[in-house]
This record gives sequence, C-alpha cells and structure tokens, in this order.
Amino acid sequence: MDRASNSNSTIDPAAVPLCVDLDGTLVRSDTLWETILQLAKRRPGAIVPLIGRYLSGGRSAFKSAAVDALVIDPAALPYHDDVLAEIRRARAGGRPVLLVTGANERLAQAVADHVGLFDGVIGSRLGSNNTGQDKADELSRRYGLRRFDYFGNSHADLKVWAQSHAALVIGSSRLKEQAGQRAPVAFHAPAATVGRGRAILQALRPLCWPLDFLVVLPSLAVGHVGRITITAFIGVWGIAAAFRILGELTDLPAFRKRPDSARHPFAAGNLPLSQGVGMVVASFLIGCTCFAFAPWDLLPWVGGFVAASLARAILCRSGSTLDRGLAVVQIAIRLAIGTLAAG
Repeated sequence: MDRASNSNSTIDPAAVPLCVDLDGTLVRSDTLWETILQLAKRRPGAIVPLIGRYLSGGRSAFKSAAVDALVIDPAALPYHDDVLAEIRRARAGGRPVLLVTGANERLAQAVADHVGLFDGVIGSRLGSNNTGQDKADELSRRYGLRRFDYFGNSHADLKVWAQSHAALVIGSSRLKEQAGQRAPVAFHAPAATVGRGRAILQALRPLCWPLDFLVVLPSLAVGHVGRITITAFIGVWGIAAAFRILGELTDLPAFRKRPDSARHPFAAGNLPLSQGVGMVVASFLIGCTCFAFAPWDLLPWVGGFVAASLARAILCRSGSTLDRGLAVVQIAIRLAIGTLAAG
C-alpha cells in the first residue's frame, strides 16, 4: 500500500469530496456478476428475460432488471480493507465521502447503507449508465473540474482520473502509472492478495484432482494405461474442473463463510468473476473435445457425469445430503468410465 501527499496546494483537502467506486474497489468483486451468478442458482429462469432486457434496452436496462430480480446481500460481499481504512481516514478529516459507481443505484444504496460510511450515492439508473466518461462528466458537473478525488480500479476509470484532483488506485503498478499521468496519485494498493498464477491454480482445485485420477485406476490394475484412458482422464478432469468452478461462482456467499475461504479465489476476490465464467467454458470444452474422440460406449456415462456435476453446482447446497450423495455418484461414474477405457 502506497500513500502520497497531494501536490495541489490551491485547494483545501478537507473540502475535496472522496468519490469511491464500488466494483473492484470498495468490494473485491463485481456486483453485477454476483447478481447474475446467484440468480443462475436461485432462479435460473430469470436469466433469459435479463438477456432480453439487455438486447432491448442496453446495459442500464440490464442492470435495472437484474436488481429487480435480486438484490444481493451486501453483508456477503468481500470488502477491501485498505479502501475502508482510507474512507474512515477521509471522514475523520471532515471530508464528504460518496459511493460513485456504474452499478445500479438501488444496489449501490444497499451497499452504502450496510457499510455506513457514505454521505451519498451516485449510480446507474434506467437510461443512464454511470461509467467512464459519463461518470467523469457527472462528477465534474457536481463538484467542478479537479475538485474531487476518485478511488478506482480499472482502465475505464482513467477518464475519471483525468478530471479528478487526485487519484486513489486499486490495481497494478502499470495502472498506477497511467493514473499518475492524469492526476497525482495519493494512494495505491494491489487488487489481489495472491498472484494471478497461484489464484488460477487455486481455482482449478488441485486437491480434488486425485478424484479424477480414479479414471486411471482400472488401467493401472491391468498393467496398461493406453491412449483412451489418458483421453478419458483429461476429459473427466476438464468437465469436473468446469463444474467445480461453477459451483463456487454460483454459491459465493457460502464459500465466503468457509474457514478456507482465502483458498477460493473467486470468493476471496482474487480473480474476476468474468474470468471464472471463461474458465468454466474453456474447461468444459476441453473435456467435451477429449470425449469426442473416445469410444461411443463411454458417452452415456459422460452424460451422467455432466448431469451429476451440473446438479451439484446449480441445485445443491454445498455439504448437503444431496450434494454428498451426488459426489458418491460421480466417484462411481469415474470408475465406470475408467473400466470401459481400460477395455
């Protein structure tokens, strides 16, 4: 964490509002993705109408419809401790602090009410998407050019920093450098608590890989591990990895309550939720591609494995009786696939 004194001495620092972004800054997550993923588990039928609202009304309509469908629990979000500390510091100095976000204003207000440290909220509304240049122009209109400090985390915030009195940055050193070309950088902290490579490995859950290795056991028992067995193992691993990640993404509040929550990168906010969705798609495609070259008699078992994995990820609460029962079914299917692959 880096903090610098403000180089602009012509403005009383106590009179400069501190404007704080929500997604990726105040919270180590994206509240829109949180809403969509929780809806996928609780009310999957609501996803298609949301897509329709996006196509017919654009991004602001999509955000509004998502909040109409579900307002996520602000208490279940992962907050950035360094940002909260800076907000408290600003309030102690008598400065006004506002939550200024591209998220829907109703959701932003719920977060602000929970945190209890904000004097006001500026968010997106139906017909108005409060991001990038629109956010910069709105803040300059309200407070004046170079008369507000802005706390942000993304390249979209560069347009806001270009009009701000000082930049407070959550993100990489490169982002800090870019922000510094537009406004004095008063604060900088990294976005994640672990490196990206380690976070990706955590997301793939290597401690679960021995379960996927059960596919290979029948071949080891007969003393020959052939091409079909190796292909089947990679296929099962890919499908299992996809649904493990999906299970975390759709049950983030529960994962954040676990003692090992720091080892789950999406729950902890160490990887973007959008990247998690991409990893689900990529892992699933790897698995399906492998089984496209496998014998046909494996496919019914693969279909059963996909169904059991999807049920665990979407329909089951983690640790429930049904969840444990389906886990046993998955083990049996792995062994069945391995037996067929061994010939």
